[in-house]
Amino acid sequence: MPVRPLPPDLAVVVVPGITWYRDRQGDVRAVPAQTVVPAQALLSPLAPDGRYAFLSLPAGDFPVDGRTLPLEPLPVEAVFPLGRAEVPWRPEQQHGAVDLSRDWRLLFRERDAFAPWGPAAAVVEAPWRAYARAHRPRPTFRTGADRRQMRFIYPQLVPPHLCHRLGPGYLRLAERQPFGAICVEGTEFHLRAGPQRTATVGADPLGWRVAVRRSAADDPQTARHPEEALRLLAAASPFWDLAVQPGGARLLAIR
Repeated sequence: MPVRPLPPDLAVVVVPGITWYRDRQGDVRAVPAQTVVPAQALLSPLAPDGRYAFLSLPAGDFPVDGRTLPLEPLPVEAVFPLGRAEVPWRPEQQHGAVDLSRDWRLLFRERDAFAPWGPAAAVVEAPWRAYARAHRPRPTFRTGADRRQMRFIYPQLVPPHLCHRLGPGYLRLAERQPFGAICVEGTEFHLRAGPQRTATVGADPLGWRVAVRRSAADDPQTARHPEEALRLLAAASPFWDLAVQPGGARLLAIR
């Protein structure tokens, strides 16, 4: 089936987040996830003094007993307070493997720190449909020699209202130091469309900017008005990824 073109001012961004899953036995896990949003979801909240916080997320899998299937994504309101929630990964750091489960657990208690990437209606909007047509479905499980033991592959692609990023409440927390190992604050973030096309979004003295490079050798094209920025991104590529940094993906928070 041919992919229908997106509107000329619509660029789609694949963004990382966290989704809470419950298995058949009632156990809840917080697992890395991805979702698809229009670029406007990244650009519209920007402010002249905007700060950004990035939450490091790993990719991989974790074992699942087939008798506990299915794993179903949950609205965050059905999860908090977490109680039996698990953090089933140990991210690799520069100086070796570090167990960050305590930091993750502390952060997950801060319900106001998280916000969904979009409303429930976002699952039927053009970005989600266009991305689904252009990309093959992603696997959910990997089976082993013993078929009762499976491995859940993450991050999974889920609807925007079930995928949570750090929200405005994170930067309003009175104490963020305990999360310094997993949350990094900055003033810009990066997008990538294939190996050559990149975009940088962030604050500058005149307000904020979006700078797009179509190749490493090209000078960047810059826009500061939201509508101009959307057209610039869409003209360079219909699909973008929030850039993956060494050590894991980054989850965006905007004040």
